[in-house]
Amino acid sequence: MPVKVCSSPLWNSSLFLSNDPDFSDCFRKTVLVWIPCFVLFFYSPISVYLSFNNSKRNETNLKCKRNLYLAKMTIGFMLIGIELVNLVIEIIDSRNSTLIYLADFLKPTILIISYAYSIWLMNFYHKNERKFSVLLTTFWTILTICFGINLRSNILSYDIMVTTKQSIFFWLLIGSLILIISNWFLSLFSEFEKNLNSKIYPESNSSLLSWLTFSWISKLIYIGYKKSITENHVWELDDENRTKDLGEELEAEWKQSFDKKRSKNFQPFKTLFKKTKIHDEFEMDPNVQDTEKKPSLGLCLLKIHLKNILSVIILFLTRDLLDVSGPIILDGLITFVSDERYSKIVGLFFCLLIFLRLIAMTFCFQHSFYYAFLAGVRTRSALMHLIYKKSLRLSTESRRKATTGEILNLMQVNTQIFIELSQYGHQVLTAPIKIIASTILLWNYIGPAVFAGLAAMAILVPLNSLFTNQYFKAESEKLKFNDSKMKILNEVLNGIKVIKFYGWEISFQNMINKIRNNELKVLKKASLIFSFLNFTIGFTAFMITFVSLLTYIYIDEKNLLTPNVAYVTLSLLNTIRIPIFLFGPAITNFLKTLVSLRRIQNFLVLDEIETDQISYKENKENAVVFANTSFSWEKSSQELVLKKLFFINNNNRCIDVEIGIEVVFRGINCSIPRQKLVAVVGKVGCGKSSFLSSILGEMYKTKGYLNIDGTISYVAQQAWIQNASVRENIIFGNQLDYKFYNRIIQGCALQTDLDILVAGDKTEIGEKGINLSGGQKQRISVARAIYNNADIYLFDDPLSAVDAHVGRHIFENVMGPNGILKNKTRILVTNSINFLPEVDLIFLFENGQIVENGGYNELMKLNGHFTRFINNSFVNETEKENEEKNDTIIQKEENEELVYEQFDVKEDKEFFEKSKNEKIIEIEKRESGNLKAKTIYEYFKASSLLITFLFLLGYTLLNVFYALSNFWLSEWTNANIEESGDKMDKGFRIMVYGLLGFAQYIFAFTAEMISVIMIMNSSRNFHQNMLQSIIHSTMQFFESTPIGRILNRFSKDVINLEYIIPVSFKDLVYCIFDLITTVVVISISTPFFLTILLPAFFVYLIIQRFFVASSSQLKRLDATTRSPIYSHFGETLNGISSIKAYKAESRFINLIEKKINENNSFFYPSSASNRWCSIQIEFLANILILFACIFGVLAKGSISPGLIGLSITFALNISLNLTYGVKSAADLESNLTSVERINEYCNTPQEADWENKNYKPDEKWPQSGEIKFVDYSVKYREDLDFALKKINCHIRPSEKVGIVGRTGAGKSSLSLALFRLLETREGEILIDGMKTKRMGLHDLRQKLTIIPQDPVLFSGTLRMNLDPFEQSSDEQLWNALEKAHLKNFVENLDKKLLFECSEGGENLSVGQRQLICLARALLRNSKILLLDEATAAIDHNTDDLIQETIRTAFSQCTVITIAHRLNTILDSDRIMVLDKGRIVEFDTPVNLLSNKCGLFYSMAKTANISSAK
Repeated sequence: MPVKVCSSPLWNSSLFLSNDPDFSDCFRKTVLVWIPCFVLFFYSPISVYLSFNNSKRNETNLKCKRNLYLAKMTIGFMLIGIELVNLVIEIIDSRNSTLIYLADFLKPTILIISYAYSIWLMNFYHKNERKFSVLLTTFWTILTICFGINLRSNILSYDIMVTTKQSIFFWLLIGSLILIISNWFLSLFSEFEKNLNSKIYPESNSSLLSWLTFSWISKLIYIGYKKSITENHVWELDDENRTKDLGEELEAEWKQSFDKKRSKNFQPFKTLFKKTKIHDEFEMDPNVQDTEKKPSLGLCLLKIHLKNILSVIILFLTRDLLDVSGPIILDGLITFVSDERYSKIVGLFFCLLIFLRLIAMTFCFQHSFYYAFLAGVRTRSALMHLIYKKSLRLSTESRRKATTGEILNLMQVNTQIFIELSQYGHQVLTAPIKIIASTILLWNYIGPAVFAGLAAMAILVPLNSLFTNQYFKAESEKLKFNDSKMKILNEVLNGIKVIKFYGWEISFQNMINKIRNNELKVLKKASLIFSFLNFTIGFTAFMITFVSLLTYIYIDEKNLLTPNVAYVTLSLLNTIRIPIFLFGPAITNFLKTLVSLRRIQNFLVLDEIETDQISYKENKENAVVFANTSFSWEKSSQELVLKKLFFINNNNRCIDVEIGIEVVFRGINCSIPRQKLVAVVGKVGCGKSSFLSSILGEMYKTKGYLNIDGTISYVAQQAWIQNASVRENIIFGNQLDYKFYNRIIQGCALQTDLDILVAGDKTEIGEKGINLSGGQKQRISVARAIYNNADIYLFDDPLSAVDAHVGRHIFENVMGPNGILKNKTRILVTNSINFLPEVDLIFLFENGQIVENGGYNELMKLNGHFTRFINNSFVNETEKENEEKNDTIIQKEENEELVYEQFDVKEDKEFFEKSKNEKIIEIEKRESGNLKAKTIYEYFKASSLLITFLFLLGYTLLNVFYALSNFWLSEWTNANIEESGDKMDKGFRIMVYGLLGFAQYIFAFTAEMISVIMIMNSSRNFHQNMLQSIIHSTMQFFESTPIGRILNRFSKDVINLEYIIPVSFKDLVYCIFDLITTVVVISISTPFFLTILLPAFFVYLIIQRFFVASSSQLKRLDATTRSPIYSHFGETLNGISSIKAYKAESRFINLIEKKINENNSFFYPSSASNRWCSIQIEFLANILILFACIFGVLAKGSISPGLIGLSITFALNISLNLTYGVKSAADLESNLTSVERINEYCNTPQEADWENKNYKPDEKWPQSGEIKFVDYSVKYREDLDFALKKINCHIRPSEKVGIVGRTGAGKSSLSLALFRLLETREGEILIDGMKTKRMGLHDLRQKLTIIPQDPVLFSGTLRMNLDPFEQSSDEQLWNALEKAHLKNFVENLDKKLLFECSEGGENLSVGQRQLICLARALLRNSKILLLDEATAAIDHNTDDLIQETIRTAFSQCTVITIAHRLNTILDSDRIMVLDKGRIVEFDTPVNLLSNKCGLFYSMAKTANISSAK
């Protein structure tokens, strides 16, 4: 029996010539069936892979719509039944037929297989909890169209149906179509939905249409249009987007990869990049490269986000395939216009094809962007989580390698690059594929001429690559300068109080400006390169077109440039132009991402604390046991011989000969019994604090054994305070026990402070406790430790920061034998020997070793090291205590006990609830509504209005020549299809076209160069103004503004100013001018287009207004919620020791997760709203293109094919220009919020002028140092009470005055007032007869000297820290160091005065830092010196030497000493006693001690100081 494929030809040759065009029967039974089935089988493997285990975090709250699922399955089986009937009929009919057609059997067979496969997919998706399937919906959609075409053909031939078989097939076809449409309709709905909850992300419950069009975000966009969006309007993140899940997933993959690479020598990107600082530090010794095994962070991320990346690539490739098919459809449309025989229905069919193609491209494009964004933001969140957790585990040595500024930069800049990569990173893969596909099609139109275009590309693209590489290098260089700038800026903000005290603002401003100038040079270089890159990319696209057309017309005399050839070629070259344009930036972004990955990776492989070096076995007798233990700050490795020496004392270096590294302790043997109070004493730098660090596990154990049994609470030498309320700082995440809490408040002498604070214990503490005194911070730190209720307490000299009587109170009520902690193990590092007789055990340290240990009396009897230490220390003990004192103390203790007994818990709780929460840190200001015109004006004003005008003029002329060149091409192509032919010489034609193109790019190059000037002007002006304003801001501003918020302005907002805003502005200008040109060209070609343009324009404005209003707000909310992330991170880095000691890592990790989630809750909707807008705009643009094509079709015969080709070619750009126009406008408006934010900090509250030429003291002022306070009153804020009230006093020249008073009495306020950090409200301060409030601040501050309580050092050389202005000689520096008893220490340093101090002086002990501050004061040689308990962190022996230095070196100076230890001021000429902001006593020490009713006398008695001796 003969067999044929079809009963008719595959293609109907007269299809386009018929008035009722119809496909052949063979085409309908094969191609129209195969197309949907091919789509189903081609994309299903990827869809199955992406859906497999899609719900790995089982959604227990999902509700299944089982009826919907069953309905779809039933329809599927019914369709199989229909096709089985079709197949059976064909088989039966074939028995009686003389000829068999395979197509008749293949059609039902393929459909049966496809339907069965679709049923399996439905079941698979259902099991994996897929709400809907885009693939199946696409399959049903294409199938509906194909069956619809089949039905139309059957209806047209219904009259000639003569057999029963044909009638049955007809009705079965109708039944199939109804069922297919039903399944298509049902596929639009979700099979699962989450339990209804207003905070659930609406995307989770969206239908397919809502998901496709991003309509689920519409409600939020409408809210943003009508009113301000707040935290209550956004939704909770889904499980797959929460930071905790993302971070843990990446961490698990990283650990697994690390384990795999442990035995391999893996070094990514070894030769491709230059080293960053973190990289350099890690690779101090080249040999380390050969031994360290690094896993690949990039591979870990790739594994995790592979599904999203695959989705992005598939969607982009599909979109590119559809894009490349556009010129083919355009060819058919131009052919239709050129041939009079074609009916208009054919033209309309091509219009419909173009429209459907554009709709499919829109969905693919927007969802690919969205998936890419999801991958980017998830990567950012996971990396931030991983970096944060790593920073909590870093060893002390590693923390010196990666400074706070650098780690913050990893969080702020290096993680953000993944968001940028997500936008265009796909071009690295898809661009070459698209270029190859377009080239193949070009061959069909211009033949070998395509190789000329490729040759031009081969010549010019390397030039683009050269610029790209240079730009990448410039970016890397700029990143280093930015790191340095942010590091210094971070230190300046941390030490701003000291900088203002010393009048060093100009010095540090110049230091920042020096780095900034280098950064600007690199920015200029990078901007110029980027402009050259943009120009060469555009010029390359033009040259490819020009060379291709030139070669085509000359390669063969028969080659004529017809509309088909010209516009299809231009259209194909346009499809190439965009990938070429984006390929360079995509490569740049990719390389920048690799650099960021490498920086993060090098950070992640830094050494961590070795948790296994301490054992935690149960020991009933001893809480801590050291057995022949040695400790070092450095890990045992040969590379560490290059390290600097940090602990040197008396010219002795503590070096372990066996392992060749410096050790702090060697051969420590000691046991700390349970429930005992142990004191650790010794000179400065002997290793007291390091002893506690070893117990905390922060040091490397080189040998020996250390066992700890029990939980630990730790009080650092420099109190770490959170930006939270007093209560939150004390309870530190624990449950509130009111009775225990109150007992701690009393024991730490905090009740008086809480009474003073406006909102009691709910008063918010500023960042780093900036609104508290040093004593208050330390007492809160002690209270936190007690409330933690641990087994072992480590106190690193906390009592040195508090007044003597307060210290005695805390010791007796907290640490002492009868204190709250009497049943706990306590280790107290102290420089105060008054407490030593009351401790159970004493360890004396010298040069990293315990030279003596035992009880006080036992050690004194030995008459050894300890006895000499005590004899050399300043001791002022009473030989006996009088009865009155005993009575007073006893009565006080009885009263305190009575307080505890009578204190009612219920009343206490009521007190807490009534307290008002007073915020110190102001909520970050956020503008609402649309962007203000003033902001836009400020930006262009900073850029230069004239330069902006010239830039716009350049783009105007560019588009004029662009339009002219296209009109010239249109006229040329029309001439070639006329019967008479082109009368002009083709050489002249191509020359004019080339000249118009060259003119176009000359103006493009000019505009690019002008844009560089705009970038430099705006960046320089805004950064300089902001820096000037910040440096000149009042201390109240710094107290109420977190450092992270300020740093965010200088990092993210400045980056937006230098990169994002200029690019968005240029893109917007380009799109606007291109749209104007397009509208003009189309309107000239088809004037009827204007009828649809006007309403479309109004719809466009409505969409744009809706979108921009909400987009700007979401962008602002994103920016304001990003700052707390960095503030919290910076706060964590400063308090890592305390956090780890309290085992609070998990709580702090939860906090950072919460803050990142809060930021992402605005960031996700911001991206989704962008996609919503793009979908709406592109749909509107697609309608415009459809009408432009329809009007062109309808105008057939009245206008030339060349003009029609020009019109449609330009129309195809409408979608792209409208979409990128709105995107650029939104990006510009959203990122111009950075200008708002920078402007806000350009107008901060300012201090008085640094110099007042009208009231300037002479160079020798002050000559005598006389100080007068006349009715002086001052307050911190207008809404607060006076901190100092009617102060009247006269401090005589060269007088030594001590100032004492209880906490909150006004001691620190007096020092702030003297330096004008607090400005006068009433009264005057006169120094040598001159009114200080009329002087310039630097004229005043640079003539006074203060040694603050908290020593502040900056990263840089020791010389820079001593003399930032470089005004002193080496001899003067060494002289000052000698007087400060630091000469021996500095002489033993490798680099002497050029020794590099680490950030905050972390590589020096607190005592050494304080001595450097003393040397700094000695260098200034001021007539007035203010000491704010400057020797609190120094042992008594050194303190005695320092006091002697002060007495001799400042003998001719007026010295004001704010004292906590009364013995330091007993040799003062007079003592001022403050209480509640008033002077209550001011007399000689003798007279004050003789007044037994006075406040000073009672304080002296409490401190065991008496006048009876």
